[in-house]
Amino acid sequence: MMHTPIFSTSTLLLLLLIHTLPLCAQDAQQQDGFEEPVKELNFMESVYNQEKKEFQLSLFGNHFERGGLHMYNLRYEVEYGVTQRLQAEVSLLNTRARPLETAMDHQSFYLLEGGLLYNLIDTRRFAAVVSMVGLFPLNEKKSMPEGEEDVNVYQYTPHLVLATQLGRLQLHLDNGLEFRGADREYFSNLGAILPLGDFVPMLELLCSYEDETEVFLGPGLAWSGLESFNIIAGSTFDLNRNSKQWGVNLAFIYEFKAGQ
Repeated sequence: MMHTPIFSTSTLLLLLLIHTLPLCAQDAQQQDGFEEPVKELNFMESVYNQEKKEFQLSLFGNHFERGGLHMYNLRYEVEYGVTQRLQAEVSLLNTRARPLETAMDHQSFYLLEGGLLYNLIDTRRFAAVVSMVGLFPLNEKKSMPEGEEDVNVYQYTPHLVLATQLGRLQLHLDNGLEFRGADREYFSNLGAILPLGDFVPMLELLCSYEDETEVFLGPGLAWSGLESFNIIAGSTFDLNRNSKQWGVNLAFIYEFKAGQ
């Protein structure tokens, strides 16, 4: 059986998160839930679900150089709290890509993403959510430039996300499987955030495995000076020795409640 450092680290963090579970019974008697110093993380799923009748509108823009391609992504997302624990979300994603060393025009692709998230545990020290997200191609069938996966294949991704509060520090663990046609990719992402006033530094370690392991480091910074509005920026750097891939991300997030 293959073991990678990131999966071993994930196991250690999972044990740390489980260690906090005995404290959940005590916390459950209190009204306060898991602290939400920022509305989203840059690249990984979070445990921050929308409350009942609460909307979150997000705009994400990012640029990646990976697999010999220039890639630009723009995503419009709406999240809604159906109940206090159940969240529905839908987003429209536009991806544009072209090979790095050519002057050809970018090819453009549109995809619709929809999903559900359920909050299993929400205490001051520990939170856990499960989610299922599906991705549906909207464009006429065409292939991405060579070096990138086909976007014309329906995809679905189940997640299990755990988080714990250690003083001011929060640790997040996002595990899941991405099913894409006949392919399957496992991912395990680690995240840490530390609120410092209106600013929230964050660090994400992103790992996936299909035919080979890919590991990215994602430092970021969020501004949360307004209760209903966040600006989040971050980047990713490839930690694999055999490739040079990088990316940047910028997000604007607005949250509001519709009625009481």
